[in-house]
Amino acid sequence: MKRKIILPLIVAITLALALAGCAKTTNKIEESESSTTANEQTINYPLSLEVYDNEGNKYTETFNEAPSHVITNNQSSLELLLKLGLQDSIIGTIALDNEIPEELEEEFSNINIITESKTEPAKEVIVGMSPDLVIGRAATFIDDRYGTIESLNSMNINVYTQLASLMNGEQSLDNIFEDIKDVGKIFNVEDKANTLATELSESLKSVEDKVSTLEGEPLKVLVMTAYNDGSYNVFGANSTLQNEILEVLGGTNVNEKGGAQSLENLMSLNPDVILYVYNNKNLETDSVAVESLYNNSLIQSVPAIENKKVFEVSYTEFMGYGYRTIECIENLAKEMYPELFK
Repeated sequence: MKRKIILPLIVAITLALALAGCAKTTNKIEESESSTTANEQTINYPLSLEVYDNEGNKYTETFNEAPSHVITNNQSSLELLLKLGLQDSIIGTIALDNEIPEELEEEFSNINIITESKTEPAKEVIVGMSPDLVIGRAATFIDDRYGTIESLNSMNINVYTQLASLMNGEQSLDNIFEDIKDVGKIFNVEDKANTLATELSESLKSVEDKVSTLEGEPLKVLVMTAYNDGSYNVFGANSTLQNEILEVLGGTNVNEKGGAQSLENLMSLNPDVILYVYNNKNLETDSVAVESLYNNSLIQSVPAIENKKVFEVSYTEFMGYGYRTIECIENLAKEMYPELFK
């Protein structure tokens, strides 16, 4: 019996060496295949995503390949594409609300500004440039602005409206992360997009955890813009995503709706904090607005003025629905509650 199952020594050695060689070859092949797979992007096409207009109507957008002729109709969508390294896919954007962050200046340097006004109709310009995607704020996709989703789709132009920009219902800061992930899918850069979304989500959670330890009533916050010689405008609580920002920061908006106000309104509302939103169109007056508020003798008893609680924030960060909104929250939290970030 033993002679039947024991091979001669030389045969056994030969087989062992052969098997070892095969094993090494197999391992190399497996390593090579694994390396190749890791270095390749997942192909998602055709990809279908649901998008919404500002009335809440739903549309299904289908992408057969990554867009290569893209127009962004607000600054936050532009910055997201630049952040994800997609500048070569952008053929145009609209006038900027604020300066581009320094880290994105090189990527932005060759981007074409197709209109210097945010309010003038640009539908004809957009259609004439033959984009394969227009991306941005939901409220701008109307007939007398950049075209409706339906009309653009009829010309084989895909649309992506930022979920975070919808104003027809409750909002969530999580929609900023969903927008980032969706753009990652559309352009087949999911790894980079998911990493960014995860990092921002962790930053937001850290701020929420710190601010949640505070006790007492929410701070009364007035969101001011365009201050000039005692008059100003406000953004109201009907700006839905901004309510979520203020809630994270332990505050609530003292104005239900936006509009023009005077110093009498400011004294009546008596806010604990003023967030001053600055942008390019008010550059000259914005540069001295906070100093002017602090120096105005009529409002020295307003808590936000008395306690030096006026904080500046760019329009793009606070009102732009993009990834820098999370950075904005973190920076404001550090200014408002320095004791929590020692």
